[in-house]
Amino acid sequence: MYGYGLGYGMYAMGFNILFFVVTLGLIIWALRDHERSRTVSSSPGDILKRRLAWGEIDEEEYKNLLKVVE
Repeated sequence: MYGYGLGYGMYAMGFNILFFVVTLGLIIWALRDHERSRTVSSSPGDILKRRLAWGEIDEEEYKNLLKVVE
């Protein structure tokens, strides 16, 4: 009657582990997302610099667009 099998104890332990892993993952995700949103600048010049760095535009197009936005 008593002591046979693991009963609900394993389910409870598994749920606790899952809960803590998900909670830790959400905290890490929120901190990383918050840090990323603070460092992103939205001025037109900075956006053009980023696009040039990523190779979306070439230097000539960068200079032309920079003249337009300034």
